[in-house]
Amino acid sequence: MSFVDFIKAAIHPPAPTDYSAYYGDLLSTAGVLFGLAFAALLFVIQSGFASFKFSRRMFLEVYVHFGRSLLISLAYLTVLPFAMIHFPFYSRFFTFLYYLFVILYAKAVLDHFRQLGYIHTLMSTAFVPPSFGSVRRYFRYISNLGVAPVFGLSSVLLVLLGYPVIISVADGGSWTITQKGFFYSSILVLCHVALRITSFIPEFFKLSNQEHDYAQEPSAAKPDDDTSIDYSVEKMALRQFLLDHGVRELDAQSPIPFLDGELALDILADREGAEAWFNANVTATNPTIVEVRDQVCQYAMRLFQLLADSQVDINQIVISFHIRIDGDTKSRNIFFRTTRSELETVLPNKADAVTAATSIDNILFDDLFRNL
Repeated sequence: MSFVDFIKAAIHPPAPTDYSAYYGDLLSTAGVLFGLAFAALLFVIQSGFASFKFSRRMFLEVYVHFGRSLLISLAYLTVLPFAMIHFPFYSRFFTFLYYLFVILYAKAVLDHFRQLGYIHTLMSTAFVPPSFGSVRRYFRYISNLGVAPVFGLSSVLLVLLGYPVIISVADGGSWTITQKGFFYSSILVLCHVALRITSFIPEFFKLSNQEHDYAQEPSAAKPDDDTSIDYSVEKMALRQFLLDHGVRELDAQSPIPFLDGELALDILADREGAEAWFNANVTATNPTIVEVRDQVCQYAMRLFQLLADSQVDINQIVISFHIRIDGDTKSRNIFFRTTRSELETVLPNKADAVTAATSIDNILFDDLFRNL
């Protein structure tokens, strides 16, 4: 068979003349799998991560996205045969159903790989440039996984979601999905679901091994008695996250230019408790008082945004700025203490950094910076 003949056979594959028996079997199979998968996911999400001592939220989110993509597939395999059996003439509705499935499934799979990329970035030398916006950062996490996973992801999405469209266009000359297109769509999705289910337990143990290996790093702090979370490990993970996202001033040898002076940042990883405490040491040359306040607030909001994007199990954040102006021996202070929940309301207003920063409930300005 020549390559041309192979392509023709691929876009005009054979199909049964009567789909009713097939869809009846598919409906019963998909319904059983849907119930079993939902129960298994619920059990793993509720109980399976109880033993994790390092960034449970980060690993839990992997399984949430994994489960979402699996349940979306099974929901499609349940609704499609039911609709085909009882409402076989509503082709436009079926086409709408298919494209809705394509959007939801592609987003769930991409979210899953994005979360895997986030963990890989944190646990490797990969990084995300600080200049990247949310969209570029999203796809950079995925690309950090490497060529093979990205190629596999692209191939699966192309074949799984694109092949039924190609068959339908070849048969009907339009983007409306044909009976044959739905037939092969359901077969492909069912095969993919079977593969995903077989990876259900191995995926969990892979995450468990990653968590165990990372949590074994030396730590000075003791785990919290109630939650078994070692916050010193969480703080080191947070430090690595910030370094991976361009906060190079956390390196003692790499302060950044700031107010014609420099700024160095430090996280007190050995400090006991669930609070991430940052000290920012600033030396400024010939600034106005307003410039100091505004630049500090802008820097704080950029750092808060990154901290909010991190997925470590730390919800309380302190940034304490120690500011020396024109070589003054006296240090001036600006102090922020906040939580993730408060940042959810503050960060949407970060376009005006000063207003957003000063809206934080627990903030303290040195007398020099008050009433400006």
